[in-house]
Amino acid sequence: MSSILLHGATWVDNFGDTLFFEVFGSELLKNGHKPFLYNANEKIVKNLTFEISNERNVFKAIKKANYIVYVGGGYLGEPSDITTKKRLHWSFRNLVKCYSIAILGAIYNKKILICGAGAGPITNSILRKIVKFIGNKSEQVVVRDIQSYEFLKEIGVKESQVKMTADTLIAVDRIYPEFQSQAKNKKVLIHLSVSPEKNEKSKKIWTQVLKFVDENPDFEIYGINDHCNSAQREFLSFVTRKLGEDRVINYTTPIELVRVLSLASIVITEKLHVGIIASSFGGSVYSLPQHSKTVRYYSQIGYLDRHITNEDLDSGGLYEKMMDSKNDAVVVPQEVKDKAYSNFKIMNEFTIPS
Repeated sequence: MSSILLHGATWVDNFGDTLFFEVFGSELLKNGHKPFLYNANEKIVKNLTFEISNERNVFKAIKKANYIVYVGGGYLGEPSDITTKKRLHWSFRNLVKCYSIAILGAIYNKKILICGAGAGPITNSILRKIVKFIGNKSEQVVVRDIQSYEFLKEIGVKESQVKMTADTLIAVDRIYPEFQSQAKNKKVLIHLSVSPEKNEKSKKIWTQVLKFVDENPDFEIYGINDHCNSAQREFLSFVTRKLGEDRVINYTTPIELVRVLSLASIVITEKLHVGIIASSFGGSVYSLPQHSKTVRYYSQIGYLDRHITNEDLDSGGLYEKMMDSKNDAVVVPQEVKDKAYSNFKIMNEFTIPS
């Protein structure tokens, strides 16, 4: 039995990042290993279906680890729509909370695997050099899309170090087969990061979804969230005032949200992993992304038409696309799902004692 330090975006308890720790930790436990976390948000620890230790001392964590595995996530890239000040804050945060483990692991000659992450863009020249160092010191860097692969080569990570698969959570229907065979309901799940009362884009999305439901009365709108931050709580409060408390589905645990998304006929979201889960179960998904990483996913699976641009939204494009394809499931290619699931094989082979 090996002690394996699982790391990634441990400081935030949102749906996608927590689900990564859930599925990677469960796979390691199944194979007789003992995963643990370093300095993780306590809500992550609480929301996992298994007990896991959360080491607070970085040197004890490094010493304890037989292997270091970075789970999926976008921690090797930066948001594209933030100010210079926020970008500097992002760079410092990732260096301290995320990259430091790999740097120390390399210094202490620990074996490191980055498994299914997104990479790029990164504008900070120092951070680019740090990511290059981490990539070349890892046993392998497994990335989720071609843009990530090209970015790492561009900054100097050796091509032999980099492998392209897909985001692990694309294989969620295989990871949780108990949710596969359930009949779809007539729910339209709408997931917004900001309330329509405070944001013009959100207002346009809400208005067009209302118009769709008015013309398709067999569907019902439900507001959902994937994180319990104040902005998403405000959105759910807005839904409650407009439609009633029974039209809100509050985020509780990652597994419960997977179940909710697996049943929905239609999902409208700005976030990557809400869309990934819904599409992997064959929902009709419409994406209004905030980040380029989300566009990459819909390109990868051949559904760029489900990516609604701001220009599309301004001209009523969300409503029109919903009317045209409301009964058309997104079918993720099996080849992409197989690549996503192969991340477990890569991790399992990596953690076999040499």
